[in-house]
Amino acid sequence: MRLLLGIALVKLRDSGDTQTALVVKTALEQTNRLRSPADLFNHLQLLHGALTHPVVVAVIATRGGARATRRLVEARDALSLATRENAGHPEVRAQVEVREVIEGVLVSLARSAAEAARLASRRLGLPSIATSFRLTHLAPWRTRRKSGAPEPDAPASEPTAAPAP
Repeated sequence: MRLLLGIALVKLRDSGDTQTALVVKTALEQTNRLRSPADLFNHLQLLHGALTHPVVVAVIATRGGARATRRLVEARDALSLATRENAGHPEVRAQVEVREVIEGVLVSLARSAAEAARLASRRLGLPSIATSFRLTHLAPWRTRRKSGAPEPDAPASEPTAAPAP
């Protein structure tokens, strides 16, 4: 989402729309660092406000903006629900559940960023953008696969005979 907003910021500055660019820049600056898990909901709200600004929606429409916004809303709602369900219950399990929801939100946001990077990479013809956002730690099975082993999602194939010498 931040990547999409960064793209929107550049486009808005280039077009001379300084008012909307200021809205986007402010959202990016205020969500630059997460100081505590309790701030996550506020960060998601700020990002949502910037992503749903009518001018920004038009700028990021071809870059997966609608899907990223839907994912952000889902993550924000899941976090809100988990927080409400566990309010007033100081048990350790409740704290673990909230942490797991926050981790899920972060993973969802990371995946959205990676998807936006892939779209931007294809659109701009710069594979380095997608490479920078590759999620190697979220899907270690892809990078640590034994050589020669089939992909987990790949269908089993029939063995073929070796070509004659």
